[in-house]
Amino acid sequence: MTPHILFYVSGHGYGHARRTALVIEALRRRLPQARVSVRTAAPARLFAIAGLAESDVAGTQIDCGMVEKNSTTMDGPATAAHAAAFLGRRDQIAKAELNALAGQDVSLIVADIPFLAAEVAGALGVGCMAMGNFTWDWIYEPYCQTPQFAHLPETIRSSYGKMIGVLRLPFSHEMPMFRRVIDLPLVAISSRRPQTEVRRLLGLEPKPTVPLVLLAMRGGLAAQAIIHGAATANDYNFLYFHDLPADMPGNISAIPVTTNLDFSEIVSVCDIVISKLGYGTLADVIAGNSRLLWPRREDFREDLVLEPQAQLYLRTWEIPRAEMEAGNWRPWLEKLMRVPPPPQRLALNGAAACAEHIATMALGA
Repeated sequence: MTPHILFYVSGHGYGHARRTALVIEALRRRLPQARVSVRTAAPARLFAIAGLAESDVAGTQIDCGMVEKNSTTMDGPATAAHAAAFLGRRDQIAKAELNALAGQDVSLIVADIPFLAAEVAGALGVGCMAMGNFTWDWIYEPYCQTPQFAHLPETIRSSYGKMIGVLRLPFSHEMPMFRRVIDLPLVAISSRRPQTEVRRLLGLEPKPTVPLVLLAMRGGLAAQAIIHGAATANDYNFLYFHDLPADMPGNISAIPVTTNLDFSEIVSVCDIVISKLGYGTLADVIAGNSRLLWPRREDFREDLVLEPQAQLYLRTWEIPRAEMEAGNWRPWLEKLMRVPPPPQRLALNGAAACAEHIATMALGA
């Protein structure tokens, strides 16, 4: 029987979807006869690289993510309340998923990294494998110190504990609830185009004359911060994903809306990326041999793990949030440009490694 592998993917940020798309792409090479589908709240376009038909990516809210005050500040109490409400509806959510999957003959579920995927898999009588570098119980734990929410992490862990195990990616924490933990290389993608072609598609000069900085803060930056940041660092050029007001300095350019470049390809021509810490960002910056200038996220546990590990594999520097938001970037860009190459290297073949494990499980199902 042709296996049908279903991926449940967190919609919080783009990192989960982008790395899952790379794994699916590798899986379709490894197991071309398999049917692969995705259920997620992330935009379907993020899975284009996997070559899936539009009908194979369906929208659903299978986990609850985070509540953010802004792009760098988490709202811990609201996140805990949101997670509690979500878990209160878990039976209805699982039932709705089962109805949506009726007649699809799913043979294996892979979750990056929604815990309720285990409940769906159990009801279907199939296995479920987790994949990721953190789990939601670990992220929520600091927000669940009051009696009202103290049960949440253990409830989530109990679902993870029903899974076959976890394909654990770098920049991770301990995951004792899984029966099996398989540590794998970084899921990352190096640019598939020459840098000259990437620069042409971005409307840049063929040969760089000054350092190029990518402003990649999800949620954007205040216009005044961008104006001040670019104007006071006029020996740098800047790229930005959003529309730019007419009064922007001449050393900042908007990335063309029509470009079909992947984020990893844009990173590959940049000397510095300004962005929050996160698995996806770290993977792209490492693969692109770039540098990362990052503002710390307030009240988000993942940064405490990512920061010390990131320094081993890429050139990185923290910029205080107040300096970031004010556009006082130049001193920190200068510091980062002087950071020596990292002491260690990470293998980038995690997508193929994940695909091999998933294919083995699917064929043995």
